[in-house]
Amino acid sequence: MPTYEYTCPKCAHECDIFAKVSERKNQECPECGNILEQRVRTPAQPHWSSLAMGESASPEAIKKFDKMHRERAERERKTKQEHGDYGKAPGT
Repeated sequence: MPTYEYTCPKCAHECDIFAKVSERKNQECPECGNILEQRVRTPAQPHWSSLAMGESASPEAIKKFDKMHRERAERERKTKQEHGDYGKAPGT
């Protein structure tokens, strides 16, 4: 049985409930008795090293990976522009 995450729209209480799939709806808030709303879980994200090696991932994870690498490339470009090509040996 999976664990489902809930939030109460009335009192804002948050809780996790271990229940059968068929029992996941109409759960009552342990604080006020109101019907809980199930929270949507974000899918697990892959390790960036795995994503770099071509493993499949969610579209959100791919966008985040791309953004991270674009930002890194921009920082490196600015550093080279300000300080020269730090990867070259002096005099070459």
